[in-house]
Amino acid sequence: MFNATNATLPSDTPSFTTIWSLPTLSTCFLALTCLVLASKVADTVGGLFSNEIAATDAKIFAALPKVGTPYKADRLRILDFLVPWSLIARLRSLVDTESLLEEGYQRFGKSGQPFILPSLWSSTGWVVLPRSMLHLLNRSRQQLSTYDTLIDAILLQSLGLSSHAVAHRDIFRKRLNASNVGKVVGQSSEEVAHAISACWGTGNDAGNGDDAVWKTFGAWDVGQKIILRVGLRHVLGTPLCRNNEFVELARKYGETLSSNAVFANALPPGISAVAGWALHTRARFLLAKLDRLLIPHIEDRIRLWRETDDEDKLPQDTLQRYIEKYATKDPDGPDATQILCRSLLLAFVSLFGMSWAFVHTLLHIYGADDSQDIISTIHEECARVSQKYGGTLDAPGAIADMVRLDSAIRESMRMSDPFNHFLSLEVLGGEGLDIGLGGGLRVLPGSRIHPTYPLRSFHMDPDIYTKPHKFDAFRFSRAIEEEKDKADQERMMRCTPTFTVFGYGQHECGGRFLIDQVVKLAIAKIVLEYDVEVVRKPGKRWALLQCYMPPMFAQIRIRRKE
Repeated sequence: MFNATNATLPSDTPSFTTIWSLPTLSTCFLALTCLVLASKVADTVGGLFSNEIAATDAKIFAALPKVGTPYKADRLRILDFLVPWSLIARLRSLVDTESLLEEGYQRFGKSGQPFILPSLWSSTGWVVLPRSMLHLLNRSRQQLSTYDTLIDAILLQSLGLSSHAVAHRDIFRKRLNASNVGKVVGQSSEEVAHAISACWGTGNDAGNGDDAVWKTFGAWDVGQKIILRVGLRHVLGTPLCRNNEFVELARKYGETLSSNAVFANALPPGISAVAGWALHTRARFLLAKLDRLLIPHIEDRIRLWRETDDEDKLPQDTLQRYIEKYATKDPDGPDATQILCRSLLLAFVSLFGMSWAFVHTLLHIYGADDSQDIISTIHEECARVSQKYGGTLDAPGAIADMVRLDSAIRESMRMSDPFNHFLSLEVLGGEGLDIGLGGGLRVLPGSRIHPTYPLRSFHMDPDIYTKPHKFDAFRFSRAIEEEKDKADQERMMRCTPTFTVFGYGQHECGGRFLIDQVVKLAIAKIVLEYDVEVVRKPGKRWALLQCYMPPMFAQIRIRRKE
């Protein structure tokens, strides 16, 4: 049997630099260009057989200005093939979407006009709406959806899963909403302490006495591991969230699924589905390994649920809600294990957002030019609040009272959006979306037009934020402390027209209250108990299409305080 561990490459195996020689790169670029052209031809031919929705879409595209091309309308496609500016703009979007988006925002968006953003992700480009149209996000999820387009982007079918596998959404949202999340603060605090100790190799859980020695870690790698353990505590409970093998497999699965989706969607639509199946080969392999560890755990939990009459004795985690929804008390009833596995595994990807907020906040507050002042201010607040609640921070009131830490996290998220524009919207029902074009033109249900909003441009607008490119840790807490009646406006988990990291209206992230709780507890514990230095800063941010890459090369070093 082939042993991958002991396998070696033959001596004549080409090196990385040989494989990615200039001729090879040129061939890849030419192939990508041909694929994009083929996609455009398919779009043009498809337009010849248009129905009412397609005809309306064509009118909308003809009426909107485009970024990155001198042509205003889709009706100029013949000329566009002769001088393919839109093709150039679409290829440029692969690594420069942020600049294209900012160009459109300055030229059109700030004056309240929608515009078309070219993208390899979409054959037609994105219709970017101005901030004045954020009220459209008050439409219900039955009329407007970001979730369905997200599932399509992840290429769920490439994993052999169907859309019913994401039924965790409503359960997770209801269990961890604003009124219920305070009930799990004790679990969060306990698991944060255990995860930091285990991942950083400090304290009693680490089993060594090297607490005073500086240790260096990759910030993104170790931050993900810490947050994933805490997240899994809320999803699966103990002891699985502390199983090192399971946690590492879950981390690799989430990373693989996310990165594969980004690369697959960089290809022209239609081709991405085929590429997604090939790219997700490793994800399916990891999924199978996770199943072998997860299925016995779920079977034990179903058995416990069937044998227990007192609900107070059952674990209080999301898995318990899944069991109550899918399983039956009858031992011979339908086996819900496979459905549960798939539902839970997709939840791992949702924890990406929590890791993103935690790691970027850590890098911002410890890497800022005035980091000493920032840390001392946060330390004073955390110590004061802890004393107020009897030497602990695991109380809902304590989480709410850490307003300066709240501000630092919110400011970090403002500067470090994971996406440069909002997840695209799919119109599902109702009369459609009126985007201000007049003449009765609306984005109809079933339309290929998926509107979006320029998140990055909102958050970097100097007309909204003073010195927007400067990390001002207490930008929001100053407003809270000066205007008590407006305190809720600037809280980390509040979505406003000027802060849309978590969405807006009826399409706000349901997990933001748990993110608020966990990230505050983790940062507070680190500030109170550890010395941290950023030894390698993240450097300039870069994005692939709409997705910013995580700070994979940033490094920190830590030691426990004396």
